[in-house]
Amino acid sequence: MQNNMFVECEIYDVAGKLVKNIYKGYWTKDDFKVIWNAKDSKGNAVGPGVYFVRLKTPISQDCIKLVITE
Repeated sequence: MQNNMFVECEIYDVAGKLVKNIYKGYWTKDDFKVIWNAKDSKGNAVGPGVYFVRLKTPISQDCIKLVITE
């Protein structure tokens, strides 16, 4: 990932509903690393299930599947 790039990282549930916005802003470091504590935007723990992590920049967009089992 390039330095000084606008980045959005969001978590969605299987229905496509936004669960939490993890990061939104300019990333200025060499590495991009985020940690999700498995809580929604209200601070409630999410249940087991399938979630999607979307990472969006001006030049690309990626989505990965995340499964929470407990």
